[in-house]
Amino acid sequence: MLKFGSSALDRPTYIASDSDLSNAMIRGDVKRGEARVLLQIKGRGAPYDVECVVDTGFTGELALPSMLISRLRLSWNGIGRSVLADGSVCRFDVFDAIIVWDGRNRAVTVDEAGPVPLVGMQLLNEHELRVQVRDGGKISIKRLRR
Repeated sequence: MLKFGSSALDRPTYIASDSDLSNAMIRGDVKRGEARVLLQIKGRGAPYDVECVVDTGFTGELALPSMLISRLRLSWNGIGRSVLADGSVCRFDVFDAIIVWDGRNRAVTVDEAGPVPLVGMQLLNEHELRVQVRDGGKISIKRLRR
């Protein structure tokens, strides 16, 4: 597992039901005030289990540091543009990846940004996010029924 940031973190778990993928659930933990989940991310290189922070202020799908994008050998997709909270405009490279989500492979766009991998609101769309907001609290992400 790849870990980012300055502190050592315990490994959250990914759980998928083999019998009923509609009940597949992603689980994680709260550590040092951050909700964290483990995702398997695949590019043209070897897949990696990556601990990601759930960031409800990030509107994209997934953001990864440049070092991890290189290691995964992700395919370049284009240039992205975002307006930050202070009104400034940020440009960044966008890549394609495959992640395991809801027990299945899912194609996602990856924004190259920051030192910490982030799961954003676009990835969480149509899902229920539950967080016990305390150190050691549990996190679950489950697809909403239609």
